Amino acid sequence: MKKYDVIVIGAGPGGAHSARLLAKNNLNVLLLEKYKIPRIKPCAAGLPYHIDEIIDFNFDNVVNLISDTTIFTYQFRKPVKLKAEDVKIKMTMREDFDTLLARESVNSGVKLIDEISVKAVEDNANGCVVKTNKDVFYSDFVIGADGVYSITARSLGLLKDRIVGWAINAEVYVSDKQLAAQENAVNVEMGIVPNGYAWIFPKKDHLSCGIGTALTKINKFKDLLYYYLDNHPNTKNYKKLILKGHPLPHSYSVELVINTERAVLVGDAASVVDPLSGEGIYYAMKTAEIAVKHILKKISKNLSLDNYSDEINKTIRSDLYYSDKFARLFYKFPKLTYDLGVANPIVNKKFQDLLRGKTTYKEMYEILKPIYSNKFTQATLKLADKIKQKFIK
Repeated sequence: MKKYDVIVIGAGPGGAHSARLLAKNNLNVLLLEKYKIPRIKPCAAGLPYHIDEIIDFNFDNVVNLISDTTIFTYQFRKPVKLKAEDVKIKMTMREDFDTLLARESVNSGVKLIDEISVKAVEDNANGCVVKTNKDVFYSDFVIGADGVYSITARSLGLLKDRIVGWAINAEVYVSDKQLAAQENAVNVEMGIVPNGYAWIFPKKDHLSCGIGTALTKINKFKDLLYYYLDNHPNTKNYKKLILKGHPLPHSYSVELVINTERAVLVGDAASVVDPLSGEGIYYAMKTAEIAVKHILKKISKNLSLDNYSDEINKTIRSDLYYSDKFARLFYKFPKLTYDLGVANPIVNKKFQDLLRGKTTYKEMYEILKPIYSNKFTQATLKLADKIKQKFIK
């Protein structure tokens, strides 16, 4: 019987990163991946600037464009352009980025098996048992990095409190003229997707476009994407379109349990996607780092893995709780929040500080709430009064 120190399930950013870190700490690690690598993964694939704090090797070869400009619009009008040379988004393709991370984990000593499906995970007094469609594997610990529909989470009875929204990502091939017109700018479109937004992320030879919503169900979702593409000048009359849908998990709770005695969840499996932006790559890799830290403490000092859930809840999830507050406000009153928030220089500066790592969602909320709560209430009352005058005689 072959037994590993740790089995990591899922070779996305969270799984591959945690496997590599564990191997660098001289642990015997098995990394299991359901699909053949390289794998196609629907994602806008914009890496935030602070990803550099996590990755300690050069990954320039999978970065095909760098953006320092974001253009917001409301129903294709009222453009707000933000440009910050010190806040750059590195554009990649997920199949390239994920493959690089998996290769780096193997180079660090990880054993990788792809095209293998995990059917069940058990955590008992003697260790962990991972049952697959090909074999049964044993380990002291398991990291579940197996996505929103995590077999690890379901097998172990974890993460029942969460919300799943939806996104459609489209790789859109346009004319050279349209690609040049897009330059290196990211577009964010508000006001056309209920409880969400549309986007364009520029790539070297095409545009990664999409729409996302916090709603668990929405009618004619694809039609909204086609409407956006048909009405944006840089995607109108596109040459080729490749569509993929994917879920966006997050939680309103700041008291989630994402561990057992010998297993932890990271990334989408742990439901740590930003409810406002939909960004998940950074959080997947950050939770991986924290998970590895606590597994090492469990091994060396026999400290409980409950400390992992506590740290995630007190740091990442508590801040995303305030991101969710912003998201609910944007989604409920898209025009008002666009006019009072997105188009306001004070709010813009705070969001750029967030991207620079100089503030948090919680700090932003506490600063902006007393400044704008009265203005927002007044604007809401004026809107209600207009509706009343129009429809009530």
